[in-house]
Amino acid sequence: MTAIFFLLAAGYFVYGYFMQVGVNQGYEPVQEIHYSHRIHAGDNGIDCKYCHSSARVSKHSGIPSLNICMNCHKSIYEVAEATATP
Repeated sequence: MTAIFFLLAAGYFVYGYFMQVGVNQGYEPVQEIHYSHRIHAGDNGIDCKYCHSSARVSKHSGIPSLNICMNCHKSIYEVAEATATP
């Protein structure tokens, strides 16, 4: 029983150590599509986890799919189109 306990405890601590590997806060890779976090998260106040939903359960934030972007941009386009004066 003692050996099993120590084996499980060692596995727990090893797992915790390896979950910290590769975590870099503030890392911003080169964007292939022009995107401004300052505008979206800063000025517009969009929660980071709306676009990067995988950040809740993973150590990587992931790249949002196009439909996530278009959920907001479709609404913005419809509002701008409705308020435009001919």
